[in-house]
Amino acid sequence: MYGTKEQIEEQRKQQLSEVTQQSHRSDPAYYTAFNRRYHELDPVPPVIIDDECPMDPDVLLESIMQVKDEGMWKNRNPDPNQRKTFYSPEEVIHCEPDKIPNAPGVYDIGDGWHYMLRAASGVWSRFRPNDGRLGHVILAEPDIFGHKHYDCPHKNKIIKEVEKWTKPLGIEKWKVDFQRMPTGGSLQPHIDSTYWFTCSYLIQLKHATPVEFHDCRDPKYNGEYYYKKAAVLNITEEWHSVKNDDTEERMVMRVHVRDKSYREIRKHYEEA
Repeated sequence: MYGTKEQIEEQRKQQLSEVTQQSHRSDPAYYTAFNRRYHELDPVPPVIIDDECPMDPDVLLESIMQVKDEGMWKNRNPDPNQRKTFYSPEEVIHCEPDKIPNAPGVYDIGDGWHYMLRAASGVWSRFRPNDGRLGHVILAEPDIFGHKHYDCPHKNKIIKEVEKWTKPLGIEKWKVDFQRMPTGGSLQPHIDSTYWFTCSYLIQLKHATPVEFHDCRDPKYNGEYYYKKAAVLNITEEWHSVKNDDTEERMVMRVHVRDKSYREIRKHYEEA
């Protein structure tokens, strides 16, 4: 499963080529160990289901299909052979849970998982030692930020829709991306980086599938969460994954929030 030395080296080169935030990687917060995040706060439910989402999914879907940013759509790991995790057994660092360093690497803390922090993204993933596989999604990361105005009318349409949600909450710093998941696609269990955003608001555009949260800090929150229209997800605090075993493609838009915490947004919903 680990691959040859050549495959491991190629994987490393690919990761490095994808890094566009070199200066940020020197910040200690970029690589915070997953089990040292939010430890001073009480656990909360990881999903806020929003069946009253004010955005129009048809407008969002039609608009993003008209955006023509070069190289916007990236098909990640379409070949099943590319989904294996390429690291050697010698690279695995065995340590106690409270000794995981704030640094990229692969760690074994004795609970049956290998935990990997990727240098390029700052995202934590976990794999079974004998079945380490990456997910398969088609991701679009267009240049669409809440603080910008564009010549492209389709981007401005998307911004106008997103502001129906962000403005009432007082959110000013945000960006969007779009994720397609073909039949058989998946996202392996992972925790997103806290460096770039605090949480995400997901809007279903095609064929809703549930998100599953694993080994939450409070076990009663473990399990699948199905949302028909939209939901706020606490993806920087808890392990979560998605898979699509259906015959239809799944597609979502994700609004990544930078200036409001998940708990602040939850409080807003609870008081509304």
